[in-house]
Amino acid sequence: MYIDPQSQFLQTWNKIFMLSCLISMALDPLFFYIPVIHDKDKCLDSDLKLAIIACVLRSLFDAFYVLHIIFQFHTGFIAPSSQIFGRGETITYPVDIAKRYLSTYFLIDILSILPLPQVLVFVIIPSNKTQAPLFMKLVIFSQYVPRIIRICILHREETRTSGILILTPWTGAAYNLFLYMLASHVS
Repeated sequence: MYIDPQSQFLQTWNKIFMLSCLISMALDPLFFYIPVIHDKDKCLDSDLKLAIIACVLRSLFDAFYVLHIIFQFHTGFIAPSSQIFGRGETITYPVDIAKRYLSTYFLIDILSILPLPQVLVFVIIPSNKTQAPLFMKLVIFSQYVPRIIRICILHREETRTSGILILTPWTGAAYNLFLYMLASHVS
């Protein structure tokens, strides 16, 4: 079974996936607030309630990534050699689809869904609390880059296939404002 790359289902899924990517990136800074300092004891500890909430939400949105990876292994593609005139020939052979996906965006997708923040919160931080903020910054920023790359790639593909991703000027402004707010987390 394969999914037609020009189908309405795939275009709708890509929009849903892009929205889930943006929301998951907006939730990632929650991990920065997990290490807390107790005023009485002057010691570094973890906010367990926030850690559980952040890890559950992150895992939920990572499930969208896993679903997207599964869809990518089933989505046919139009052969570049046949795109000269008209629509072109859709490649539906599973081995060719897998080779193409593995050679293009698979590594970016895998790096985006590695459960590094969850492992950091429940394994590394309890054993090494003094370095927790530094580890947290390294992990979150290292996963920000592949996620931003994936959003840019998805945005480019969606605007190329459907012509336009944003339907009204207001949604375009809201989209750009949201991307600006996401970028402000980095600094």
